[in-house]
Amino acid sequence: MNEIKTNLASGLKLKRLLFKDLDFTRVESEIDNVELQMKISKDAELLSDSDCKVTLKILIYTENKSITIGATMIGFFEIKDKVDSAFARHIMETNTIAIMFPYLRSQISLITTQPDMSPIIIPALNINKLTKSDDTDL
Repeated sequence: MNEIKTNLASGLKLKRLLFKDLDFTRVESEIDNVELQMKISKDAELLSDSDCKVTLKILIYTENKSITIGATMIGFFEIKDKVDSAFARHIMETNTIAIMFPYLRSQISLITTQPDMSPIIIPALNINKLTKSDDTDL
């Protein structure tokens, strides 16, 4: 891999990113112009002094269950700079989610770009607000 060397590089490195679970269910009837609800949860775990695992889950659904979409994404990160544990936790709970979220948004749009329905596009979210709660109903 070709890398650009810069003094602006982050001390946080994404090592691996994967979707553990993806689920898409819909009814056979027309489902355009439905009101969607969304729940997002996250979990961050420090694996060592420099490695962490972040899990991001999303559930998008309609009240009558005409559409249900669930995804669980896991990111493995390395904190390259020596930092104290409080700052490491802050990086783990904010920066990692900001890195992962565009991939999650893209995957939801991709799996909902199907015949007989409009794609679901998750709006840009306030990641700081998301990181301050355990589960977020949006």
